[in-house]
Amino acid sequence: MTEAADLIRPHLDGAPDDWRGVYGALQLHAAVTCARDGRDGEAWRYWDRGDQVAKSLPAAYVHPSTVFGRANVDFHAVSVATDLQRSQRALSLADDIDPDTMPSTERRARLWVEVARGHLQRGDRTAALHVMQLAHRIGAETVAYTPSARTVAADLWRNAPRALRGEAARLGEAVGVSTA
Repeated sequence: MTEAADLIRPHLDGAPDDWRGVYGALQLHAAVTCARDGRDGEAWRYWDRGDQVAKSLPAAYVHPSTVFGRANVDFHAVSVATDLQRSQRALSLADDIDPDTMPSTERRARLWVEVARGHLQRGDRTAALHVMQLAHRIGAETVAYTPSARTVAADLWRNAPRALRGEAARLGEAVGVSTA
């Protein structure tokens, strides 16, 4: 990815906003990919590149297809931190995001899924369940069809505190996680 990015980067100065938006979105995808592989430094370098692109675009810019823009970059910082198992950082980053700035219902729901993952990593299943219920209310389809959301719902169904097992089972059923 670095070699391809190095070839493209010189052509971005003066390029249309949408070209830069696509390039920024690719940087964020590379950041998440590296984070999932546990490559901390590379993940944040790619995220930084996406952040720089977002800073070069108008403040309210949102790419029509990729929803790349300031809010999406901030959301991806939470995802990168969560994928790197840095739950405290992820939750701290999420605290600074206004969910209403998310450019779509899908991203708003996914933000809450990432927050739930952060709570789950810390062992706080009560908070994770509450936040997953919020994510589900915002975007039921997003939660049902996002693998990480399904994983959280399944974990909560299996391991929720006794007093919350009924709620966790209802969430699991709503998401399509087998509760039988």
